[in-house]
Amino acid sequence: KAVKDRGELTAHVTMALKWKNEQPQGQIEDISRAMQRAKELGFRADTVKLFIDGVIPQMTAAMIEPYEGTLHERGETQISPETLTAAVKALDARGMQVHFHAIGDRATRDALDAVEAARRADGMQDTRPMISHLNVVEPEEQARFGQLGVTAVFQPLWACIEPYMLLTIEKVGPERAKHIYPANSILQSGGMLAYGSDWPVASANPFEGIEVALNRSDPYVADSKPLLPEQGVTLAQAIRAYTLNVAYVNRNDEITGSIAPGKSADMIVLDRDLFALPARDISDTRVLVTLFGGREVFGSLDALGR
Repeated sequence: KAVKDRGELTAHVTMALKWKNEQPQGQIEDISRAMQRAKELGFRADTVKLFIDGVIPQMTAAMIEPYEGTLHERGETQISPETLTAAVKALDARGMQVHFHAIGDRATRDALDAVEAARRADGMQDTRPMISHLNVVEPEEQARFGQLGVTAVFQPLWACIEPYMLLTIEKVGPERAKHIYPANSILQSGGMLAYGSDWPVASANPFEGIEVALNRSDPYVADSKPLLPEQGVTLAQAIRAYTLNVAYVNRNDEITGSIAPGKSADMIVLDRDLFALPARDISDTRVLVTLFGGREVFGSLDALGR
C-alpha cells in the first residue's frame, strides 16, 4: 500500500490468503474480513490457497499407488478429502476463488473432486478455481480440468530432465513418469493452462519457461534429452498461458493480459522476434522496454529510435 500510495507500484497485485489446515472450522469469517480489508486498501484478495500435500522426492506428495520400491508408502494429504470438500463448497458458495497446491496424483484427484462437489452444489459460477504444480496427473483426471473449469497452473521451467526431475522419476517409476507435467494433454482435452515460476524457488524469467514449455529440455544444458516431448505446447499457447490466462486466473483479464482498446497498456519490447527463433534460443531473449499502464518503468522507447 505504501508503494502504491507513492505512485511507484508497477504491477497488478492479487493476493491469496492461506487456508489453515489445523483449524478448518471458523476461519472463513476471518478470511472474509481480511479480504474486505485488502479491498479497502485497493487490492484484490478473494483467493484462498489450500495446501493438500508435499513433494515427490521426499515422498510427502500424496500418490494413488505406493512410491516405487515401497509396499505401502503413498504419502499423505495434509487435509482430508471430506474436510477439503466441505471447505471448497463453503468458499465457492461465497464466490471466493480456491487455489490448490497439489503435486501428487491423489492430491490432484482430491482437488478436482472437491471442485466437482462445489459445482454440483452451486453450478458453474465464475469462481475460477486453479491447481498449481501438478507433477503427476493420471490420464483419467486430465479431461476434468476443462469439464470443471479448473485452470492448470504449471511452472514450465521444471518440465525437463535435470537432477530434481531424476529424483522424481525414480520415486514414481516408469509408468507414472509418463504423466509428469502433462500440459499438452490437459490443453488438448479442453483445459486452460496458466504459467508461473514459483519464484524464488526457481527463476522468474518467463523466456526460460517458454523455451522449456516448447521443447521440454533443460535450457541450461546443451543437447539435453527432452522430457515427454509430446507434452510440449506451441509458442502462441505458451505466451497466452503466461499473459492472458494468468490475468484470467487473477481476475484481471478485463484490464490486462492482452493488448486491446480499453485495457491497461502493459507491454514489453523485446530484443528479438520470438516467432522467428529456434525454440532453443528463446531463453536468451532480453527485455528492452517495459510499459505499465502506458508508462515507462524500465528502459526507454526514445532510446530504441537512436
